[in-house]
Amino acid sequence: GATIGGTLNCYGNGGGKAASFGSLTIASGGTYLATSGTTTITGTTNAAYAWIPTGTFTHNKGKVKFLTESTDMEMWITSGSKFYDVEIDSADPAGVYFYANEIYGDLTVTDGQFQAYTSSTTLIVHGNTYVEADGTLLTLAQSGTVTFHGLITNKGTLYSGTGTNNFNSGVRNLGTFTSNDTLTIGGTGGILE
Repeated sequence: GATIGGTLNCYGNGGGKAASFGSLTIASGGTYLATSGTTTITGTTNAAYAWIPTGTFTHNKGKVKFLTESTDMEMWITSGSKFYDVEIDSADPAGVYFYANEIYGDLTVTDGQFQAYTSSTTLIVHGNTYVEADGTLLTLAQSGTVTFHGLITNKGTLYSGTGTNNFNSGVRNLGTFTSNDTLTIGGTGGILE
């Protein structure tokens, strides 16, 4: 994995280039100026933090993609991390774990599961959410508040747990959707299809 103690600028000179790390730690005082393209995190150790931004992370409207072809590479995201776009593409059945994270753009779960590190933690997605055929989002055990401001298009597996489930623009369900409790569609024009 990489540790940034100074400044790593992947945005300069065009900004749209790709960057790839096994894991990424932005140390206190360090800065990662992300590409406006895709930063890929592939994992280095099973069941460990793969994203640790103690310092400054500037997303530059880019995507962070958690990608592994290994069936033994569960990845964790540090509490409080904020992103622009996120994609989960994990062959590990346990997938990637969020922990009180916020996504300002879109969330795409292409493959694997995106679930809470602890069931009481939270997730906020401001953009749209796409769960593809091989993707799974959340679990029935989710007790923390999840808020999706944009439309959720589900072609895979979507769960809502016992906590507060705010699906403000609704759900377009083309896959499997299982709810353990109440969900709220709070936006004007929100749908449940």
